[in-house]
Amino acid sequence: MTIITRKNRSLSGSYTETRREIIQEVGWQVRARPGIWCPLTDLYESGRNYVVAVEIAGMQMEGFDITVEDKTLIIRGSRPEIPERRAFHLMEIRFGKFESIVTLPGHVNIDSATAEYSEGFLKIVLPITQPNKINIEEKD
Repeated sequence: MTIITRKNRSLSGSYTETRREIIQEVGWQVRARPGIWCPLTDLYESGRNYVVAVEIAGMQMEGFDITVEDKTLIIRGSRPEIPERRAFHLMEIRFGKFESIVTLPGHVNIDSATAEYSEGFLKIVLPITQPNKINIEEKD
């Protein structure tokens, strides 16, 4: 169970400061591993497919590593930081290595899966399959 505590502060605090404090308080829960961040990810069912959508602007398709292990989809990559020097007044856009781990609700056909990256979203379509069944024969 997550417990969020409120710090005593004056009413003059801005929305941005409050938002940043909340992200810092609960941010440790969304990190897959230290130094690796997790982009916003959706999983939904559409017809006979599971669809995973990841919001991750500033990438190229070849920058993603997508694997399926058992019923777990793992999306990894690294969003490059812009090399220009800047003096930040607000910094919420994450750069560097990221990982999104999604537990799939059922079996999928990896050979027919597709992935496309467009307008800042990676979309992975995984056709749903039935698990392989073993027929039991009766012996006389």
